[in-house]
Amino acid sequence: MDLGAQLLFTGTYDWRQGLAATAAGALTGGASAFIGTTIATTAGRALANAAVGAAVSATQAEVLNVVAGQQNNVGGAALLGAAGGAAGSYIGDRIVAASQAGSQAAFDALSTADKLSALGFMQANPNLTIGAASPAAVAFGNAAGAAVGSAIGDLPNNTVPSLIPGAQAATPSSLK
Repeated sequence: MDLGAQLLFTGTYDWRQGLAATAAGALTGGASAFIGTTIATTAGRALANAAVGAAVSATQAEVLNVVAGQQNNVGGAALLGAAGGAAGSYIGDRIVAASQAGSQAAFDALSTADKLSALGFMQANPNLTIGAASPAAVAFGNAAGAAVGSAIGDLPNNTVPSLIPGAQAATPSSLK
């Protein structure tokens, strides 16, 4: 996502930016996995992922300002990171919820004898659950959420107005 965003918005590729984006993606991905297993509500997960996205994106922008001499809008990076984290979290949750609904509907459609058989099989295999999202749907939801979050987070942060009074955001022509 970062490579595509850099080429689209600047026409060049900065390996330092790519390295920073890779590190940021690893941090947000790990944090999102933890958040997904510990926070029970969709809104709570979206807020937690927004906070993580904001912190990581702002830190990434500031590190690139110091290390690579860039002029990133740290506040703009935080806003885009928060938006990406929240949107990605929400989309991932919707995909998992759809899979759960499908699994539950399939179980509900079974005959009573088949339901009892499935429940007995589940008791013998405690790692199985009825009505849970499929592992493939969870993986796809996580991947789709991460892609959306990355796409939003990789927008040029200097196109977001600065949070500092009197500071000017870069224009699209100055990003090249």
